[in-house]
Amino acid sequence: MNYIRIKNLEKFQHYKHRSPPWIRLHRSVLRDHAFGRLQDASKAHLMMLWLLATEYENKVPADLGWLGSILCTTEPINLDELVSAGFIEPCDDAGNALASRTQNVTTEKSRVEKSRVEKYTGESEKTEELANPESASLLDDLFAAQASPAEQASEPINPDETLFELAWQEYPERAGGNSKHDGRKAFLARLKAGASPDDLLGGLRRYAAYCEAMGMVGTQYVKQAATFFGPGEHYMADFAIPPSKQAKPAPQQFAYQPTTELPAFLRGSREIPPNPDPGF
Repeated sequence: MNYIRIKNLEKFQHYKHRSPPWIRLHRSVLRDHAFGRLQDASKAHLMMLWLLATEYENKVPADLGWLGSILCTTEPINLDELVSAGFIEPCDDAGNALASRTQNVTTEKSRVEKSRVEKYTGESEKTEELANPESASLLDDLFAAQASPAEQASEPINPDETLFELAWQEYPERAGGNSKHDGRKAFLARLKAGASPDDLLGGLRRYAAYCEAMGMVGTQYVKQAATFFGPGEHYMADFAIPPSKQAKPAPQQFAYQPTTELPAFLRGSREIPPNPDPGF
């Protein structure tokens, strides 16, 4: 599976925990020449990719279909334009940049595009190519340059494997070990047995929210993935968060409104309130 990462993310984003609730958007981006030359849609896509990268530890699957779905985009995401502008780069399974063996491909691609524009005059063809991700292939070329001949000749990755990789990215952290191999084996076994991907991922997200609310993330109390996706089907549980752990709504504020209306006997009225019965 191919991945992309944001260049210099650690330089501009500082956080201690995975999946922070917010990121920094530096004002200097307004004066960045490369950012200013991006298409408006690519600017918005890049900012959403910044958010996504912090959630996935700066190792985002380079799957345009999945990205478009999770980011709810209305226009195709042009990863090649972001690669050419230097905002993103391909990376390996460990999240390390693949810059060492792809520089020549980037340079050659730029040279070919430049000569093509000069040949046909103007930048209309270059703009059209960047606007259509299907016609651009810079990112594919970068991944192909990194892949070994055996990898290039291998069969495409199993979609179930891709689904597990996405689930693994969302699995809550656990202290004391959590075998990815055993978790994958159990996950694929459930899919083979007919389990719905929606049930697996939906149950995982409910469990992740439960662990977060209960303060279990990063402790030994988090279930191992092999157990969670095992024959016991723990992913089908509700994982209801106790009311005491749920976010409490802010107390309702009541504004004091003093009345300006005075009793009748204080407004100059001649009416005097009757005295109580003296009893004789």
